[in-house]
Amino acid sequence: MAGVICSAVVTDITSRVISKVTERCSCNKKAAVNDKLWKLNMLCTRIHSSIEASEKHQITNDHLLMWQETLKEAAVDGDEVLFTFRWRALNEASRNNDNRQVGTSGPLAYTKIAMSSMVEYFHNAAKILFSLDEDVEKLNSTVDKLEKLSADIEEFLKLVELEVLIEEENIPTKGKNQPLGRDGKTHLQHKTSFLVLTEAHVNYLQ
Repeated sequence: MAGVICSAVVTDITSRVISKVTERCSCNKKAAVNDKLWKLNMLCTRIHSSIEASEKHQITNDHLLMWQETLKEAAVDGDEVLFTFRWRALNEASRNNDNRQVGTSGPLAYTKIAMSSMVEYFHNAAKILFSLDEDVEKLNSTVDKLEKLSADIEEFLKLVELEVLIEEENIPTKGKNQPLGRDGKTHLQHKTSFLVLTEAHVNYLQ
């Protein structure tokens, strides 16, 4: 009889805890989190692709190397946040599966399990309530940071391309010199100057 009463108490308290978790994670909030996760995944993909493209060239400019390193660190942060939510989803799925198995083993088995793990369960529930908002906050801040970095990726790749052009210009030609224009500049120098002027004009318009 005492076991049945204890089981009922545990069930009631457990329901309240689950209710609180559900309130904090409403359908709208879950949808918003899923949208953020999708956006973060796309941002990480774009940044990883840009890093991979830039690593095909030998960058010597210190500022570009620092920029590249910043992108790498941001991509790692994004991957860690994605991993956290994926782990949470797998853990929740595993917990639900365990609950279904307990439900088929009879009330006595449920009472024994509930009694033995009650303290640990509520400790974990409190951690979930606290860490859930913490993880969502981390997700939002990471998306904001990666969005800002992603907005300048095209400029980063253009500067990498510009450095490659300059490096190619400094490589001595074999057999003959490159033809010069009326102003004494090579075709590559004209192309480099055009890229610089175009970039400056775009920045001015912005």
